[in-house]
Amino acid sequence: MGTFAGLAISSSLMAVLLLVMIGIYALFGFVFYKLYKKAAVPRPWLAFVPIGNLWPFFWTLKRRSINVLWLMIPSATASPARTIVGPQSATAIVLNLISLIIYLFWYAKFFKAFRVSPLWLLMMIGFALPIAIVKLFSAIGLAILFLYMGFSKNVQYTYGFDGNEPSQSKGEPSA
Repeated sequence: MGTFAGLAISSSLMAVLLLVMIGIYALFGFVFYKLYKKAAVPRPWLAFVPIGNLWPFFWTLKRRSINVLWLMIPSATASPARTIVGPQSATAIVLNLISLIIYLFWYAKFFKAFRVSPLWLLMMIGFALPIAIVKLFSAIGLAILFLYMGFSKNVQYTYGFDGNEPSQSKGEPSA
């Protein structure tokens, strides 16, 4: 097989992989769009916008949008740390753990808002383990859970933290 044929095959595989990734992103955008519609947050269409999808996430939790920084800062610092000092360095590992803890904290609140047990978040810990098969099963499990949350009529939005129904204000939450 010549160089051109190998290049054509690898390009085709990359195109297929890109289409699969776009499909997965669109599917999860739609799932979160459905969850944001259940929560009656303003502008649920932001679920399809990269980084913009974090605003309705926090509106669902009745939190101010400035909390987006809690999710962005660890990721923004962990990537350069992995590049500068190496992926196995103590700095990169600590920043990744901080990022995981922050995500677990906010997603536990998100699950509570929909009356889903935060214990399901134990699957997220699988992402921190260096075992590929554990990461794969964690990703599949979380995908199934989010699909269930988005499309099931059994999963309803409630303000979950104190058992009260959410307020009907359309503006950004003040707490």
